Amino acid sequence: MSAEAQRQRRIASFLALAEEEFSAAGVLLDKLPRQAAFFQQQCVEKLLRAVLEAEGVPVGPTHNIRQLADMLPVDHALKGRFLQFETLSSAATRFRYPTASGAVASPPSGEASERQVEIEQLKSDVGAFLVKC
Repeated sequence: MSAEAQRQRRIASFLALAEEEFSAAGVLLDKLPRQAAFFQQQCVEKLLRAVLEAEGVPVGPTHNIRQLADMLPVDHALKGRFLQFETLSSAATRFRYPTASGAVASPPSGEASERQVEIEQLKSDVGAFLVKC
């Protein structure tokens, strides 16, 4: 398999995983908002990794949306869109583990549902961008 074919396969895999995670978040929104927030973060991360792969940017092991978005050029068409979701980076831990005092944080009521709509638009924007690549 050529390097270009491998790159295209990785992009397609990131997009497929993002779609699965978006769907999982949608299923969990009403009853399990903590877990929905986690899958929303994962979806945005995979979309961002697909764009970075398309741009030929090597990515390390970080899951932080800000750090990943900062790997894009300053004037990249999608950089600002991804940065709108940087608060999701903490969803992997803030809502899934207790604090030192034993409290478990919950996402603000209704926030996950609004964000799901915004992520759906981001998916569309990423798809349109990747068609041009």
